[in-house]
This record gives sequence, structure tokens and C-alpha cells, in this order.
Amino acid sequence: MLDVNDYEDGVRDASRQKEEIASLKNAVAALGKDVSFLREKFTTLLEMMDRRGDVPSARLSKWRFHASLPTAIENLYPAETNGADWWRWVGPAPAVRFKLNLDRSQQLTIRVHVLSFILPELHDTFRLLVNGVHHRWIDATPGGRFEALLDIDMGLQGTPTEMTLEVAHSSPPVNGTDFPHEATDNRLLSFTLSSIDIEPLN
Repeated sequence: MLDVNDYEDGVRDASRQKEEIASLKNAVAALGKDVSFLREKFTTLLEMMDRRGDVPSARLSKWRFHASLPTAIENLYPAETNGADWWRWVGPAPAVRFKLNLDRSQQLTIRVHVLSFILPELHDTFRLLVNGVHHRWIDATPGGRFEALLDIDMGLQGTPTEMTLEVAHSSPPVNGTDFPHEATDNRLLSFTLSSIDIEPLN
């Protein structure tokens, strides 16, 4: 036979458990709001630091861009392919600029593969700027492969290195080249960037 006192104790225990569960749910909900708030503030802080170039990150001795992969580099049109090669046209401006936190305590080599220039004469105007300073190509092949050296520069350790690849100007599409265009293509183009590789000099 059920004891009344035991029944009342059971009811009180169940009531306390419900209160504890409700309290835990409220605590979890409050914690979720706090975490969301902190995440939002932290993200905003990182964005502000990034704009100022203050975000600490590992110094890179190797880096690669390939036209087939997503990229944050601006002034590039969407990736295109002929089934064998991949490229992105640079435009409408005749240059691409990007910053990398490179390890400048060692010599680095940069190799750039350009499949085509919108006008053949732009080949001779293609150049590399590092922090605004022209770096001559130590090798440039007819196949569009360019190579340059980045010397040791301890003064740049911990600060981003800005790199620019540019030609003299852009141009509307020109048919009769290696990369035919639709008649409705009204883009301003300069050169087709296929890949960029940066690595220590062997």
C-alpha cells in the first residue's frame, strides 16, 4: 500500500527536478547568448585588426595560387578551362595586387604562369612589383612562365609583403588569339593568370 508521505516526497522531488531542469535550460540559453555576443565581438575585432594589418599569423615560406581554386585576390574574372588548362583573366584593371605574410628571413622564388596576353605586345610590359619596387624577371619563357627572386629582408619580418603583377593596359577582347571570345564579351582584359608559386630558393 502506497504511503502518503512517500507520495508527497516523490512529488516534491519531481517538482525540484523540474525546477533544476528549467534553471539549467535558462543558464544554457543565457550562455548561448553570451557566446554569440562574444563571437560577434571577437569577429568584429579580428576584422578591424585585419584592416590595420595587425592580425598575427604564421610567416609563410610557401604559397600557391591556382586559377581553378577559390581565391580572395581581387580584379580576377571567374575561372575558365579548356579541359587541360585553367586560367582567370585579369581585369578590368591591368593588375592584380595581394598581400602575404611571407618569411623574409630567407630568399624566396616566385614563379608565375601566364597563358596569354590579350595583346601580344603586352608580354614585354609584364612586371612584378614588391612593396611598390620593380623586381626584374630572372627568367621568362615564350610559354608564359616567369620567375623572380625575393631577397632576404629582415626589416619586413612580421609585416605583410604586397605583390603586384601588372601590364601596361587592358583591352576589349580580340579574336584571332589563342583564347577566342564571344562577340557579346565586352570585358576589359589584360592577361590570363594560371598559377603563382612562392617557395624557398633551393
